[in-house]
Amino acid sequence: MKFKISLTIDEEANNKVGLINSFSKSLEDYFIVKNYGSSIDEILIGLTCVNIPVGFEHLFKIYKPLYVDYKTITNQHTGEQIELKKYFNYSIRLNKESYNEFVNRSDDDGKKILSQLFVDSLSNLDALPKKVKDFNKEKFKNDIVEFLEKYAG
Repeated sequence: MKFKISLTIDEEANNKVGLINSFSKSLEDYFIVKNYGSSIDEILIGLTCVNIPVGFEHLFKIYKPLYVDYKTITNQHTGEQIELKKYFNYSIRLNKESYNEFVNRSDDDGKKILSQLFVDSLSNLDALPKKVKDFNKEKFKNDIVEFLEKYAG
């Protein structure tokens, strides 16, 4: 299964780009050999790591979970056709307190903060529609928790 993280980050958190990219690559490598059924081929999680100024919260919305069985979209910049098949995504973000801790603490602490954020986000899987019958949600949750426990140390 494909597992990807889409990152939105601000200048203040640039010192954590390497950590987040490493985290993303580790998750991608871990899940590429996993199979949880035929209903989901790809999961994308949008991670927002931005110190959001008061009054600009609307620019960094948390999007509700979305499942796409099949859809073709066109990239508005390139005109390229993109095919989404058995695709699930949702977004998460660090709150003000977590953001400050993440940016200002060590990479080891950063791993723990990211891991906790991802564990907390697993409830988004409960939003999968009823037509997603062949996806072992519990095994996926257990695997990601196990991975994150090892990753965060």
